[in-house]
Amino acid sequence: MNKHFITFLILIISFVSCKKNHKVIDRDDDGNIESIHYYNKDKKIDSSYLYYPSQKLKQVVYFNAGDSLSYTVIYKEDGTKRAEGNIVRNNLDYRIGNWQQYGGEKTDSIVEYINMNNKSYINQVWVLNKKTKDTIRNKGNYYYIFNKDTISVNDTLEYRFYLFQPYFSYDSDMLVVMPENDNDLKEDFSNIDDIKKNTFYSLKNDGIPHPEIPKEVPKNHNANFGIIYKKPGEERIRGYISEYVKDKKDTTKRMERILFFDETIYVKDSVN
Repeated sequence: MNKHFITFLILIISFVSCKKNHKVIDRDDDGNIESIHYYNKDKKIDSSYLYYPSQKLKQVVYFNAGDSLSYTVIYKEDGTKRAEGNIVRNNLDYRIGNWQQYGGEKTDSIVEYINMNNKSYINQVWVLNKKTKDTIRNKGNYYYIFNKDTISVNDTLEYRFYLFQPYFSYDSDMLVVMPENDNDLKEDFSNIDDIKKNTFYSLKNDGIPHPEIPKEVPKNHNANFGIIYKKPGEERIRGYISEYVKDKKDTTKRMERILFFDETIYVKDSVN
């Protein structure tokens, strides 16, 4: 084959490759780099880099081919990490899942973001000791759900919802809200106000005496109830915990903080 033809062919291949894979640099009016994006066939690939006006690295976004989730790391101007976690569809404001937050002199935190009506919603928050990584009591906002993960048909599955770390105060009240039919509830909880629901009140407000409950157990932040499942298979347990405090001047009004939950249990056939 002619050497000139081979050289020409290599140039064509290189040109086509460059057209498919290229980077775009965005600059401000002063010529400073604002961001660098890598593309393949006009789609962002691999990673994007965002910069402070000082030209220090501000944020890196790592893309996953064929996945709606991207992973991003946010930096402070001194080069240390500020936060990291997943975002949806390359939207820097659409955080999802558990995010690691850095910044305190003695503490870090984990923030759980969920999809609420196609927007990020801050759900639970855990504050950690920076050195030991242990969860710090009296800080954050989170709950525990105690239940078996497997139950037989027609048996009662007992649930205990414990608002372990309240948002408002240890004197607030709580209740649990779940759809009557989980299939009616959308994935992003956006129609939770429009469907039929069941409400389970705290041990303090459920109207049932509880002499068996030790005095040290915060009855205002515990809700216990049971559900009987009639057919075998996987069942999702979704809804929210409402923590609320009533207005001292107007008891018809109250402030509310909602924590969503999404669990799965398995109902086995009683003959197995």
